[in-house]
Formats: sequence, structure tokens, C-alpha cells
Amino acid sequence: MQEIIDLERRITAALERLSKTIGRTDRALPPAQGKSDAAPSDLQAALDEERMANAQLQERLRVLNERDAVQSDKSIAEISALNANQAAEMHALERQIENLTRELTALQAERRAEAEEITDIVAALNPLIEEARHA
Repeated sequence: MQEIIDLERRITAALERLSKTIGRTDRALPPAQGKSDAAPSDLQAALDEERMANAQLQERLRVLNERDAVQSDKSIAEISALNANQAAEMHALERQIENLTRELTALQAERRAEAEEITDIVAALNPLIEEARHA
């Protein structure tokens, strides 16, 4: 991204230099003389040079944009893959939670049954204990 900003700055600077060169040449000539053959050729050379620099910068910008697009596509593919993996892991964790919840519910039911059985045993033993105390 920094390279694109640098390229834009260079293009702007080149256009400003060209504009200043044209302005200086027009002001340097006396109005009555018109333009000489040397001035247009110098301007044409400067213009050709700036066009060449501009074309090179445009090509570099195109290459950078293509590289950026490829990198962006790769990043999007990586993010999609990570999202798919995360969704699969979440689904697996949800299944584990469901299984553990069922197992916990079954264990709680077993403990309640055992507690009821112990209560029944204690209830059956209480009369025997009381009888043994009084005997």
C-alpha cells in the first residue's frame, strides 16, 4: 500500500514539474517572437520523458494491484478455511457437551436411585437398631 502511495506522489510531482516547465517556457518567450523551434523540442522531450516515467509507474502500479489482488484472494481462502475448521470444531464440541450432559443426567439418576435404596435400607434397619438398644 505504501508503494502505491509513493507511486501516486511521484506521478503528481512529475505532472507538477511538467506544468512548471510549460509555464516557464511560455513566460520566457517574448510575446512578439512567438515560440522558437528549440522550445517545443525541449518541451516535447520533457513530455516524452514524463510520459515514459508515467508509463513505467502505471505498469508498476498495475503489477502491485495484481499482487495485492492475489494476496487478498489467498487471505480470503485462508479465512474461509479457518472458519470451516472452527465450525467443525464447534459442532464437535457441541456433540461432546450433549454426550456429557446425557452422561451426567444418567449418573444423577443413578445417585438418586442409590440414595432411595439407602433410605429404604436405613428405614428397614432402624427398627432393628431400636430393638437392639432396648434389649
